[in-house]
Amino acid sequence: MNAVVSRENPLNHYLWGDHCDGWNLVDTADLSVKMERMPGHTTEQGLEIPPRLRHRIRNESDTDLEFILCSQPSTAGDRINIKEEL
Repeated sequence: MNAVVSRENPLNHYLWGDHCDGWNLVDTADLSVKMERMPGHTTEQGLEIPPRLRHRIRNESDTDLEFILCSQPSTAGDRINIKEEL
């Protein structure tokens, strides 16, 4: 039987972006499931997007935003940092 994973008991905890947190819940080559937290007034890539299309998620509120990130296949190594143009 597989161990139960959660935010409190993840496979791995990591920091990313501008003081954001992430918790790996499933991490295989075929499927990645993560829970992520963005503090208020932070910006990052996100949401359902076709392959190779640039994208971003933005939290313009004063409170934390928590969301589930599911990728099939896994997103391991796909992050590209870009400078935001105003």
